[in-house]
Amino acid sequence: MLRIQFEIEDTGPGIAAQEMDKLFAPFEQTKTGQQSQQGTGLGLPISRKFVEMMGGDITVNSMIGLGSKFAFDIQISLAAPTDVKMLKPQQKVIGLEPN
Repeated sequence: MLRIQFEIEDTGPGIAAQEMDKLFAPFEQTKTGQQSQQGTGLGLPISRKFVEMMGGDITVNSMIGLGSKFAFDIQISLAAPTDVKMLKPQQKVIGLEPN
């Protein structure tokens, strides 16, 4: 089994240490998230669940005023070329709708 690691870093406002436990809780937002007035607090919980389903976990390091770094790794296995099935399209374009 192989592992592949991803890291995403931003230069945003950062996240306070006392708010880290809110990051992965559904419908919870940090103070910075509330101030941006965007999102519902579901993106990171859903992302963590997908990563966990692939055998990994998400970690975060953040500093106020400097930004945040999210990292995760997942388990992978190499596929043999014979395992990849090419599907042919089932439908053909026969015309275009006006306008």
